[in-house]
Amino acid sequence: MNAISRLFDSIRQFSNPQVQAPRRRRRRQQPHSRLINGETLEPKQLLAVDLASPFPDQTLATSAPVTIAITNQFDVTDVLGTVVKFETNAPVGSASGLTTNDFYVELYDTAGSAGTLTPTTVSNFLSYADDGSYDNTMIHRSVSDFVIQGGGFTAPSVAADQPGSDPISIPTKGTITNEDGNSNLRGTLAMAKLGGQPNSATSQWFVNLSDNTFLDTDNGGYAVFGEVLGNGMTVVDVMAGALTYDATTYYSNGAFSDLPLWNVNADNIVLPQDFVKIETITELSDESELMEYSVTTSDTSKLAASINAAGDLVLTPVAGQSGSVNVTVTATSKTDGSTVSDTFAVGLGAEEPQDTLLPIEDYGAIGLAKGSVSNDIYVTTADAETLVYSYTGQPLDANDFAGSYTIERAERVNGVNQLLLRYRDGKPWIWTMTEDWKFASNPASP
Repeated sequence: MNAISRLFDSIRQFSNPQVQAPRRRRRRQQPHSRLINGETLEPKQLLAVDLASPFPDQTLATSAPVTIAITNQFDVTDVLGTVVKFETNAPVGSASGLTTNDFYVELYDTAGSAGTLTPTTVSNFLSYADDGSYDNTMIHRSVSDFVIQGGGFTAPSVAADQPGSDPISIPTKGTITNEDGNSNLRGTLAMAKLGGQPNSATSQWFVNLSDNTFLDTDNGGYAVFGEVLGNGMTVVDVMAGALTYDATTYYSNGAFSDLPLWNVNADNIVLPQDFVKIETITELSDESELMEYSVTTSDTSKLAASINAAGDLVLTPVAGQSGSVNVTVTATSKTDGSTVSDTFAVGLGAEEPQDTLLPIEDYGAIGLAKGSVSNDIYVTTADAETLVYSYTGQPLDANDFAGSYTIERAERVNGVNQLLLRYRDGKPWIWTMTEDWKFASNPASP
C-alpha cells in the first residue's frame, strides 16, 4: 500500500452529524442565561458606511487635474477597534456563492469596541500577524456548528507524496494571561488553549460558528478578543463547509482529527491548495481601507473624474469648457456591500479669487534677509518673531544680508501661496510657499 493509499485509509470523513453530540450535550448543560447581558453581534454584523463630511462645492479655473482627498469624508459606523483583514483560499464563484474570499475582524482593544477589552490578547495576536507567522497557515480543525480553528500550523507547500509534506507548527512566543469576559457568540474570534490550563493560549485562535456560550465558563472562560464584521461569516461558513477527515494517524498528530480539505477524494494526491488556508492576516492602517470608492460626473464632456491609486478624487476639467457639473462620489463598504453617496457642484471656467494680493506687511512682516550660500530667507514680524523659510532648515542670524531683497507682496495664485520679491539689482523673483507660508520650492524669476 503506497503512502497516499495509507493516508486515505487512515482518513475518516466526518459526514455523520452525531459526531457533534458530545459537544452539544456540553452546551445543553449550560443555562441559556450564560448569554452575557443578552448581548448580540447583530449591530456589528449589520454595518453601514456613512457620510461623515459632505464634499464642498468646487470652482476650477484651470484645465490642470485637481486632487481632492477622500479620507475622512466617509466612515464605517460602529467600528472602533483595530481591524485586521483575513485573506483566505476559499473558492470564489457561483458554486460557493462568494464574490470575495476575504473577511474582516474588529479586535477588542479600544474603548467601546466590546464590553471587556482584551489588550494583551490583541497585542499577542497582532505580533503573530505582523511578523508573518500567520501567512500560509491552515485551518487544522473544523467542527460543524461549533468552530473553525487555525493559527497553529503552516500549510504544506508540496504534494502529499513528496518529502516535507507534513504541516509545520508555528513557533510560539509564550503563553498569555487569559482575558475572559466577552461571550463566545457566533462570529466571535477567541483564543484556543490547553484543557485545564486557563492561561495557556499562544498562537492558536478559533472562530465561533454558533453561540457557544458554554465556553464562557469552561477552562476559565475562552478569551473572545474580536468579531467578524459585516457579512464576513459567509466566507467563514464556506470554509467551515469543507469536508473534514481524521488524519491523526497519517500525521501522527492528534490535532488533525477534524482536518478540513477542499475537493479531495481517495483517487487524488493531497496538494497544497487542498488545505483550507489563511493566506495572510493584515492589520489595516486606516478605516478608509474598509471602503471602495467610485465617482461619476453629470457631464463627462466638460469634466472627467477618477479615483487614483492613493484613493483620492481627481477632477480634470476639459479645456475651454465652462458652466457647472455635478460630481457624485460613492463609498462601498467592503464588509457588507452597503453604499452611501455624496454629490457636489463643480464650477468651470471662472477665475479663482485672488484674495491675498496684499503687501507682506499685512501679514505682520516688516523685514527680509537672504543667505547667499544657503539660500535661506526669513521675515521679521512687528513683534520681533522671526519666520524662517529655509532650503536647509537652518535659520539665519538676524539681519544677515539685510536689504538684499524686498518683499513686494504676498499672493495666492491658482491655490498656491507665493512671495513676490525684488532683488537689489531690481530683478523680480517668486518664491513658492506652503499653506502656512513656509518655504516650498526654489525661487524663480518671472
